[in-house]
Amino acid sequence: MVAHVERSIVLDAPAERVWEALVDEPGDWYEADVEIEARPGGRVRVDERRGTVETYEPERSLSFRVWTPPQPDRQLEGTRVTFVLEPLDPEHTVLTVTETQLSARASLLASA
Repeated sequence: MVAHVERSIVLDAPAERVWEALVDEPGDWYEADVEIEARPGGRVRVDERRGTVETYEPERSLSFRVWTPPQPDRQLEGTRVTFVLEPLDPEHTVLTVTETQLSARASLLASA
């Protein structure tokens, strides 16, 4: 079974400011130590998990995958995180965040 969670919120900020906060201070969005190399194919780190940026469309969308470090007694697990920004007006933005659990099989299919 694949876990999938999606949430949306209206923010009192223009898309430009939301985007800056998202890519410049990603740790503020998580209760984790986060680094994002903000470009397509850029590296991502969320605590001990590592991955890559999949989608990078400034002020519109950002998505990345991160994977747990390999361990002999555990199947490879990952998460795809997607942020989509939709301006409502010049001072408000709808931010939708989607997180989808991934398995090692999903990784193999994506790389095929």
